[in-house]
Amino acid sequence: MALPGRRVSQALVNEARRRRLGELLVMRGLLADEDVASALAEQRRTKCRLGQILLDRGLISAAALDSTLAEQASGFKPERGFGAGLRDAVEEQRQQRIRAQRRRRRPLGQVLVRQGHVTDEEINRALAEQAKSGKLIGEILVEHGVVSPPVLSRALEEQAEAEVETGFGTGLRDALARGGAT
Repeated sequence: MALPGRRVSQALVNEARRRRLGELLVMRGLLADEDVASALAEQRRTKCRLGQILLDRGLISAAALDSTLAEQASGFKPERGFGAGLRDAVEEQRQQRIRAQRRRRRPLGQVLVRQGHVTDEEINRALAEQAKSGKLIGEILVEHGVVSPPVLSRALEEQAEAEVETGFGTGLRDALARGGAT
């Protein structure tokens, strides 16, 4: 809170929110608290920059200093805990895979035609109805008896490139789906 008659600039508020270089280096596990304290004492005496002091002492590499300064400047939250960066990278890769799958997903009609459950003509009729009604094409095909719900379900699994269940009973389920059983 500002003192009466004094205004705190937004730059000072932002500076207070930003992590200090020494804190970031300790949080990243690159330095011990004692190393930072010693370098800060030298900084007060010499008025040199903390990063330069740490480099001159050989406590950190130029690359480590650069990446930490970039993190500080960008305002990114530092990694916390063991493996945090790896977890973030794995999650980002997973999200990229999902986005890529959505981009290359085949239309449901193509999947059903390829599986041999419908003809191009049946898909075209369903698409025409979809344009009028706004219903999902799968709903239309099931309502008209063109495909059964299990056939639709399997086609949607393939479309989404989901892992299809295997094991006991799946052959029977596939045979029922091909036969149009409901």
